[in-house]
This record gives sequence, structure tokens and C-alpha cells, in this order.
Amino acid sequence: MAEEAHKVTLNVYDLSRGLARQLSASFLGKVIEGLYIYDDGFRLVLWFGRMLSPDIAKNLLGSDFAAELSRVTLQEQENGMSKKLMRLIKKVRENDPSYHPMCFLVRQGEQPREGFLLLRHLIEDQMGGSASYVDWILQLHRQIQQNA
Repeated sequence: MAEEAHKVTLNVYDLSRGLARQLSASFLGKVIEGLYIYDDGFRLVLWFGRMLSPDIAKNLLGSDFAAELSRVTLQEQENGMSKKLMRLIKKVRENDPSYHPMCFLVRQGEQPREGFLLLRHLIEDQMGGSASYVDWILQLHRQIQQNA
């Protein structure tokens, strides 16, 4: 019996502007300063980049921001950033109301959780002649900085 394939995506979200673009696996070896949401239909993984500002983590996680993320339960905090993230998660979950995916938190470089929850599910799928993912993310970063 053939194994059923599921579409897996890693997306860049700007909490003030919505979905920006999908990420590819070539991004994973880089030092990340953002927060990414991985959704494979069975689980949501909030992937905290190694260089994510502690202020952002504190806004999203409250006093647990420095704790081991496997022991943290994501709860809405009393700030706009947290409220936007919780609305985004709610919207992702509403895409398939028959299933309510668990939400896991993981930091970049936190092994073995990062590998089990995220890395083993990503596959590089670059189009011939297109810019590499690193080139694209640098271009995206420059555009965000110019528009800020």
C-alpha cells in the first residue's frame, strides 16, 4: 500500500501583514532571527530562530520566554503581538475544522526536538534558473527594511 503524501509548508508570517511566502529547506542551515510556523496538517510547530529578539519571545511567551520550550504551553498574552499570533494560529486551525493540530514550540538548534518536529519533514525543491532561497530571503529582508 502506497504511503499517502501530505503537503508540508514552512511559511514566513509577518504578524502585521499576513502570509509573506513559503520557505525551503535550504534556509535551515542559516542563523534565523524570525519566528516561523510549520503546518503539516497534523501539527503546528512554532520555530523560534536562534537570533530572535528576546523581547519578541517574551511578548509571545510571557515569563516562560527563557524556559525550555518543550515545557511551555502557548497562551495568549496581554499584548498585540501575542494576540495576532493566536489569531493566526486560530485561522490556520480553521482551514480544516475536522482536526485540531497540536502546537509545539521549538528553538533553532534544539536537538533532537527540532529534527523530529521540523527538519525531517522539509525537502528542497528549487526550480531551475530561479534564485536560491538564501538570495530570496536576503531580498525579502531588504524590502522589509525599506518599507519599515
